[in-house]
Amino acid sequence: MKFVYLLDPMTAIGSVSRYSEIMGALQGHFDKVAARLNERILVAFIPAVPTPTAHDLIIYFVPGEISIVSQFAGRPRNPLTDDGDGFTSIKTSTSGGVTTTSAASEIYVKTTNAKLLAALAFHEAMHNRLALGNGLHARDGMAQATVTPDTHVTATNASQMAAGFARSVKQWPDGVLPLVSRRIRRDGGDPLWYT
Repeated sequence: MKFVYLLDPMTAIGSVSRYSEIMGALQGHFDKVAARLNERILVAFIPAVPTPTAHDLIIYFVPGEISIVSQFAGRPRNPLTDDGDGFTSIKTSTSGGVTTTSAASEIYVKTTNAKLLAALAFHEAMHNRLALGNGLHARDGMAQATVTPDTHVTATNASQMAAGFARSVKQWPDGVLPLVSRRIRRDGGDPLWYT
């Protein structure tokens, strides 16, 4: 079994029913991928720091004011002024002739539309598991640069993601605790919680 860990340490979504709607829609998308793998993919929001394998996936949901993946990327990103409703950073390194890939993905919660948030999450998951930047956007379905609540996972998307889950892509769980710290600061009244 493979896992898609959905993380919302800052409670950017903040609604139990919306969590359920997002999980349901996203599970439907990943079920199409799982059918190609002949293996189950479980999608779930978890209130903890996950311990993913290199064949699992992590997607952060964050407020529209901040980027946690910018810490992984090692460069600033401002979701309020930069393009996109999500961001994935991909790193590769080679040691002893072996190349390893690691990635981190986030969605900026700028809408309450659960189907759109699920579509955005699947899109960023494609960047993550396929280790592709903007080159992904030349493809169809969920790979397009712009997805909507009605965008579907195509047969090609499902096949490509099944192959992507077979690849080793190390995930980044280290954004959880900094986000929890920011939530504590925000909820405590710190006006600079986002810094």
